[in-house]
Amino acid sequence: MTATSRAGARASLEVLVQGSAVIAGLRVAGRLERCLADRIDRPSRVGAIVAARVLRRSRRTGGGALVLADLGDGRPAPVAASADLVPGAAVWVEITADPRDGKAAEATADPALAGRWLVHRPRGRGLTASARLDPAVAEPLSAVLADRLGDGGWVLRRAAADADPDAILAEAAALAARWRDAETLADPPPGTVGVPAPSPVARLLADHPTIGAVRAEDTVSAAWLRASMDDAVPALSVGRTDLAAELLDLLAAEQEFGEDGRLSFEATRGFMAVDVDAAALADPLRVNLAAVSALARALRLRNIGGLVAVDLLKLTRAADRRRVLARLAEALADDPETVRVGAISPLGLLDLTRRRRGPRLDEVVDGAAVRRVEDGG
Repeated sequence: MTATSRAGARASLEVLVQGSAVIAGLRVAGRLERCLADRIDRPSRVGAIVAARVLRRSRRTGGGALVLADLGDGRPAPVAASADLVPGAAVWVEITADPRDGKAAEATADPALAGRWLVHRPRGRGLTASARLDPAVAEPLSAVLADRLGDGGWVLRRAAADADPDAILAEAAALAARWRDAETLADPPPGTVGVPAPSPVARLLADHPTIGAVRAEDTVSAAWLRASMDDAVPALSVGRTDLAAELLDLLAAEQEFGEDGRLSFEATRGFMAVDVDAAALADPLRVNLAAVSALARALRLRNIGGLVAVDLLKLTRAADRRRVLARLAEALADDPETVRVGAISPLGLLDLTRRRRGPRLDEVVDGAAVRRVEDGG
């Protein structure tokens, strides 16, 4: 049976394997709310914990140091570290960005293992709570768990509010065991995977514990699920979904919103450009309020990360610009990724950054192949 959240919304997962890509969509109360995709033959390494060897120091930063390290792919990669690492040192790191646009991968020497209710930072210390977890829940729960979680650092995720403390402790033990298994590898060469990167399905299951059912588009998709996932997958069924039809809209360069608005997306080498357009006589404030709500959802559905430059309709009044920013903040409240939003200029220009985890939808998914699936081919 499909699980329900505290608000009563039913959450389920739809999975489609299309060629060399796997696409997973989160549906809440019948509405697609988030979509992730990856290549099966060349999957993203974001989230993987791999062995690295420090090549040289790069520079010190406000929070520690930046070093260049060998991650096993032949390209020196920048690694952020809270402490200075000497050349030649072997260290486990977490991949935080795949190579792209001629740039090397990026990593951190402060790896994190994410579960449904906890994030384990083996090189951290103590127990903290996500800013999204209600303090009225976090404080008593932390008091119950603090002395029972074991070594390292721990972060309570927002979903911990609905979890039994014993289930949280069991997850903590499993996360700690995954880290110990990696550490026991003797002198691993650079690139050795200690903890694999999560698939789109695994990531959505971890980020949204209310998912109670998974539906595969066809037998090929179901076979991939059974081969790549473990018992953590909720009840699995096989049959047509609405995912393929909605993917066609998400792959389009233009997206309509409201009565007469349109978002246009154009990926450049350094950022994603988004243009807001509307009918000539439309009220700019009304259009922009609707536009930022549509934009927040598009970021999740298209898995857009990095720098996003938005060209809104011009707003001359500062109070109107503040209203648009407030609406955007509200629309981004449930985004599981970190989003930092700048100010809106009088000309309507807005910059924001969203943590990049894995490829954009259009970088992976073949629209023509999706259309064949939708047509029953």
